[in-house]
Amino acid sequence: MDIDLQVPLCPMCGGVLKIESGATSVKCKWCRNTVLVFEAKKQGRISVDGIPTLADRIDSGYTFLNIGDYERAFEAFDYAIQIAPNNYRVWWGLVLVGTEKFTTYRDGIFKKQALNAVNLAPDQVSKNKMRSQYNKYIEAVNNDLEYHYGDGWKQN
Repeated sequence: MDIDLQVPLCPMCGGVLKIESGATSVKCKWCRNTVLVFEAKKQGRISVDGIPTLADRIDSGYTFLNIGDYERAFEAFDYAIQIAPNNYRVWWGLVLVGTEKFTTYRDGIFKKQALNAVNLAPDQVSKNKMRSQYNKYIEAVNNDLEYHYGDGWKQN
């Protein structure tokens, strides 16, 4: 039997909100936005002990990324994207998995994910950081392609 369990999400960035009992507002740990608890509960989902939350899945994805376990990181982000397709951290995690943290090139298939992450990011600082990382990656790819194959192979 499927149960639609809902987790309270930040309306600004899509991050999971941890609401203390009796609190009237909560500050998102991801984007620092303050959300009224009533609004978070009305829009969000309820978490259940023992069942990983969206934030747990995302955190697991980044943990697996940091230890180089790209398969398990992909599984965590792939699961999370089904729940939160508007969460920029999930999209960026998929970019990092697919490029093995910008060390592997796979024919430009991660450009769309990178654009999704940038477009969904809650603030300009995050957007600029992701753009800069991705542009440095593409520049390195282009230099490598040009070195090996000539000018006609560049990516944008």
